[in-house]
Amino acid sequence: MTPSPPPFPFLLLPPELRLQIYTHTPILTLLQLTHTCPSLHTEINALPTSLLTKIWGYRAAYNAPLPNPARRWDYRDSTIPTELQGAYAFPHLPQPAKHRRMGTLSVDDIEKVDTCEMGLLGRVYGVGSGGDSEHKNGRRVVCPHCRNIVREYKEEYEGLKQSVWERTCFCYDEREYVGLEEWLDDWPVWGRVLVEG
Repeated sequence: MTPSPPPFPFLLLPPELRLQIYTHTPILTLLQLTHTCPSLHTEINALPTSLLTKIWGYRAAYNAPLPNPARRWDYRDSTIPTELQGAYAFPHLPQPAKHRRMGTLSVDDIEKVDTCEMGLLGRVYGVGSGGDSEHKNGRRVVCPHCRNIVREYKEEYEGLKQSVWERTCFCYDEREYVGLEEWLDDWPVWGRVLVEG
């Protein structure tokens, strides 16, 4: 008879402690954990949505400010003003679908990744950095500056085809990507004026 393999030490921790660990783990890492063993798959997918929305990178947290201003460039530091969100700024582009969790955790639940996770996201899930000449219209790509996951579309402008993104990231460098450089001179000052004014 073959001896059974030793148990995964993480599973020997009390469930309350594992729950605390989950709340400090990026959502892509949790997704990877769901693929390691059936008991983790069941446990993580049983987490309530109210808890998942507090986990870094979870899509339903989009447009919410991060409480820690020291991490300004890791997430947005204030809510994006309504007049700059997709429906107003680019009404001709398809609107991002309203997020609804569909049972088990999936790559569609991820809005943002850490720098060290970008390679994994591309290798395992096919989410690239965008801007190449051939791609499926509406595919998901990662903004290389703020690392938000967005959908990329091809659009013709003055006879030239260019890539534009749905408005689910609004980092400093995206202004050039979508043609806003004429009226955005200094992002930090401009952002404060819009949010506070």
